[in-house]
Amino acid sequence: MRFVNPACLYFLFAALIPVLVHLFDWQRYKKVYFSNVRLLQEIDARNRRQARLREYAVLASRVLTVACLVFAFARPYLPEDSGTMPVGGRTSVSLYLDNSFSMQAPAGRSVLLDKAKEQAERILQAFPPDARVQLLTNEFKGEDQAFSSPGEILDKLRQVDFCPATRSLSEVVARQQALFEQAGVPAVSRLFYYVSDCQETGFDWTGAPDSAARYVFVPVKGEEHANVSLDSLSLDMPVLQAGRETPLRVFLRNRSSKERLQLPLRLFVQGRQAGAWPVDLAPGQKKEVVLPLFLGTGGNLQGFVEIPDYPVRFDDRLYFSLRVAPKITVIHLFEENPSRAVSRVFAHDSAFDYRRVPLGSLDYGSLGTADLIVADALRQWPSALVSETGRFVRAGGSLFLIPCAPSADGAAFIPNERICRDLTGAALAPFVVEDRPVKRLDVEHPVFSLAFSSAGRNADLPFTRGHYPLPSSMDVPCRDLMGFSRETAVRDAGFLQVCQVDKGLLYLLASPLEGEYTDFQRHYTFVVALLDMALYHGGSGGLYHETGEKKLYFPSALFLGKPEGALCHLLSVDRPGFDLIPSLRRVGSETVLFLHDALLEAGNYVLSDGQSDGIPVSFNYDRAESGRECMDEAALRDRLRALRMRNGFVMNPDRIDLSKSVERMERGRELWKVFLIFALAFALFETVLLRVKKK
Repeated sequence: MRFVNPACLYFLFAALIPVLVHLFDWQRYKKVYFSNVRLLQEIDARNRRQARLREYAVLASRVLTVACLVFAFARPYLPEDSGTMPVGGRTSVSLYLDNSFSMQAPAGRSVLLDKAKEQAERILQAFPPDARVQLLTNEFKGEDQAFSSPGEILDKLRQVDFCPATRSLSEVVARQQALFEQAGVPAVSRLFYYVSDCQETGFDWTGAPDSAARYVFVPVKGEEHANVSLDSLSLDMPVLQAGRETPLRVFLRNRSSKERLQLPLRLFVQGRQAGAWPVDLAPGQKKEVVLPLFLGTGGNLQGFVEIPDYPVRFDDRLYFSLRVAPKITVIHLFEENPSRAVSRVFAHDSAFDYRRVPLGSLDYGSLGTADLIVADALRQWPSALVSETGRFVRAGGSLFLIPCAPSADGAAFIPNERICRDLTGAALAPFVVEDRPVKRLDVEHPVFSLAFSSAGRNADLPFTRGHYPLPSSMDVPCRDLMGFSRETAVRDAGFLQVCQVDKGLLYLLASPLEGEYTDFQRHYTFVVALLDMALYHGGSGGLYHETGEKKLYFPSALFLGKPEGALCHLLSVDRPGFDLIPSLRRVGSETVLFLHDALLEAGNYVLSDGQSDGIPVSFNYDRAESGRECMDEAALRDRLRALRMRNGFVMNPDRIDLSKSVERMERGRELWKVFLIFALAFALFETVLLRVKKK
């Protein structure tokens, strides 16, 4: 048996007062002499024994009454599980309240966050006033590290609002354990409370639970509601050219069991509405909508796509930022004689900044400024060139490798071997002299889909008289854009191949660009392929970032002319007063922007040094909270068993009184009422004895 107020046990000394009163018999007797008192002596002896027994009973009832009252004020209890209850000291509690955007779901006349606050208040009310409580929310604020009284935590609880950050169970428990260790709380006295909607996406735990601590999960459940989320945006051509129109792909999802009809999908560019399109979504449907985006003049372009949807609003808008290049930079590397076919495509087009650079006079630092590098028949690949070119491709650039002609003496030679093995883990095979026509054109890939809708069986395609067989197995995903056979599974079937290397693209050509080996350089497909290689970079790339990201990566070419330690300000387009100074660090061809623990709101921003136009940056909230895959009580218990959390408990506030359940868990079976009843019973027994004595 244990006590909530053990200090009250000192008042047990008050039970000595009835004993002291009993020891001092203040009644005086007067002697009366009779002639014969034998019969009276017999009566007196019998009455004295009865009176003494009655006095002892009265004394015992008084002592027990006082003792039971003292025990009642000490609030005794019997722990339900003595192995998990703290041995002594004040209770130390870490209460986590989920205030992510998923808590915007409706719950009666309020939202889920308000319901969670009510349950948190009931938990706090169950603890004694001297308990040590720490409130943790998704912000992970430094001011929340200190332990406070339940009353102070109640004041903080009423000020909690929604937060864009999302925290997994592993992050929350690790944070709570760190706070307990900083405060020096022993493991047996640690009590974790987790009040959340318990979504499956964030309920993972990679560590091992503390066998001495206790974990209490309080799932709060909202009402079924309809929610349509804008999940992502993408562009087929992130290297954008002014004055053109490009498709903007918008991906939506209906996350409810209700059909949504004629929802207006609106596009805003530079603060103005550029159009609206009605969208129908079946229950649970994922849909892609292609919107036309006119790029206008060169420079920064920012906007957003939105769809009205209630009551969850954080996922109804997606911001994006683009840099519309007035010119696309193409670097043409060669050793002796550059291919005239490449020059004819780019040299006289004002939309391209075409640079023809001999290998001997190449400035490796300028490679990061290019959108496309054409390596024309290079026989030598110095280590520095391999390193810088590989970094350029992995950062998002495009590289087109044109092989050189085979050696005249017939010696075995494999062109571009070093760079191919560095990027793909494989290389071309030795040269094969063979007449083979190109029979297949992949019109579904953006390199050709922008110009061709279909390729007929009798289409005019290039012809080769010799080629280097392209590798069939690589460490990166590859795709044949042009092939010698109509069957894609045939070995040695590729003529022009594209490989996805991290964020960039590598294009491999099988034949040298000389009339002796192929007529590809004089074919219309060559012009289409080369132009779209410069335009297409294989994905949206940096359209936007998530608000929880701590590091952002930009091409170092955007920061040319700025000193290493120069300050850049992150300014909000919609909020003029917002100004954040992040730290920058250049790593090769990339510049890393460190945001640390800054919690940004979704919106469009500009990274500026105060002199130039700046770099447009957009942030959107994480869509992990858009789903409603929440675990009920049974699923939560199963997950705790799967995590081997034997000291984990689940309290469903919809089925039980949370305050009483917390008290019962903390104090076990309370006995103060029992002792109070015994005190009243002993007092009544004393009263009855005294009345009998009087009679």
